[in-house]
Amino acid sequence: MAEMAAAGLAEGIAGAGVRVTPVEAGRIWLVSGVEMPANTVAGGQYWLAPGRVLVVGGAVPEGALVSEVGDGFVVLDIGGARWREILAMAGTLPAGALEPGMCAQTLFAGVRMLIAGRDGGIRVFVERPLSAWLLDWLRQAATSFV
Repeated sequence: MAEMAAAGLAEGIAGAGVRVTPVEAGRIWLVSGVEMPANTVAGGQYWLAPGRVLVVGGAVPEGALVSEVGDGFVVLDIGGARWREILAMAGTLPAGALEPGMCAQTLFAGVRMLIAGRDGGIRVFVERPLSAWLLDWLRQAATSFV
């Protein structure tokens, strides 16, 4: 969470109907060699493509190829009454594509990331080197609602 502190957002962003909260995701693994439909979320497993899954904080399937990638990501929850407007400002992915249990790899504010639907908002996985830029973008986007 050093990026959050460095960007002055250690507590996240709150106000004007937008809430951005850092998530301590624990260990994150990229797993290959298991099958489930792409763009789905189940029990901390974010299915990226056939045979590829991002496992967050849970058990890794046996017999799969595993890479620990947790240090490479910052995870944020974006919610509040206006999270759909933030999503619309950030790109072309419709909010309906991100119902709870669904995810997508897409551009969000010009940055490639994984976005997953959750009750009352979205969870984003951004590459650590790009997180300070994204946090600044989110802060500026939230001020547009004031």
